Amino acid sequence: AEGADVTGNYAVTYVSGKLVIQPDTSKLEGLTPENVTSASEDDIKAVQEMLEKAESLKDEWAPIAGTCGELMDAIEKAREAADTDAAQKVEDVTPDNVTPEDKEALTDAKEDLEKALEENGGNYTEEEKQDIREEIDRIEEAIGTLEKVEDVTDTIAQLPDTVSPEEEEAAEKVLSAKEAYDALTDHEKSLVEEAAKKKLEELAEAATAYEITRGDGSKWTQGSEEGLSFTANGSFGKFVGVLVDGKEIDPANYDAASGSTVIALKPAFLKKLSTGEHTITVKFKDGEASGNFKIQAQAMTPATGDDFNIVLYGAMFAVSLAALAAVLLVQKKRRQENA
Repeated sequence: AEGADVTGNYAVTYVSGKLVIQPDTSKLEGLTPENVTSASEDDIKAVQEMLEKAESLKDEWAPIAGTCGELMDAIEKAREAADTDAAQKVEDVTPDNVTPEDKEALTDAKEDLEKALEENGGNYTEEEKQDIREEIDRIEEAIGTLEKVEDVTDTIAQLPDTVSPEEEEAAEKVLSAKEAYDALTDHEKSLVEEAAKKKLEELAEAATAYEITRGDGSKWTQGSEEGLSFTANGSFGKFVGVLVDGKEIDPANYDAASGSTVIALKPAFLKKLSTGEHTITVKFKDGEASGNFKIQAQAMTPATGDDFNIVLYGAMFAVSLAALAAVLLVQKKRRQENA
């Protein structure tokens, strides 16, 4: 005869008048310490509980008890591998609240979780594996935040103490560092030391302190065949246009060349401007330089050449006539006296 307990945890068999009780281990078939997961934990515990109640059969069921113990140990080992002290310490750390003090624990936690997957991967369900991978991703993002801040900080530290627009290579490094800083999130920016921020801000301002270094205050006289030349200290590669009196002018009205940036306003354009003061602005991608120039009316030209000679000869002729008249008058008086 055969039977079973109401829970199905073991089978009861009568063989030749002898009662034989056998645990139901069908749900444990195929399980090993290498592949068992928490999904089988309840089934293993049920068998263990049944074994504990059957004290009289303890020795007979020892192999089954040993197998259950090995399986539970494997599950617990995998659980502990993914729940180390380092992992617990950073479980609430995110890219939005991470601090430099978290880096060591984050690094340790990442190594622990990667090791857990490598050495105990068969003991996790697919859902548990996904959870661990997501934890690793979160930790890597937090570490990435710190590394970005470190990179920006190191870049700022390597910048020179002073810079000007004329120092193109140095200015470009400064502006590149400023771009990297601006790309940080607000939290990431808060992790950059104040001294580094101040240095970067001052250098970025100096690197774009554009000005007219030659030609400011120039004067152009109407009718002149020459134009006006201005030199701005910005890189020609950043040059984008010219404004006169606040309005952008057609490139056909000027010539532009490098060295730093040289702008030559053409005479044909200048003669269209009214007499008086005017402004010029040289625009760059990241700033501008402004100066002034003046248009003067053409001065009255004094008589020269043949016209001048005619006037001179006329004056000399008039003087000669006056002298001749005086001589004749003197001679006439003498004749009258002698008569």
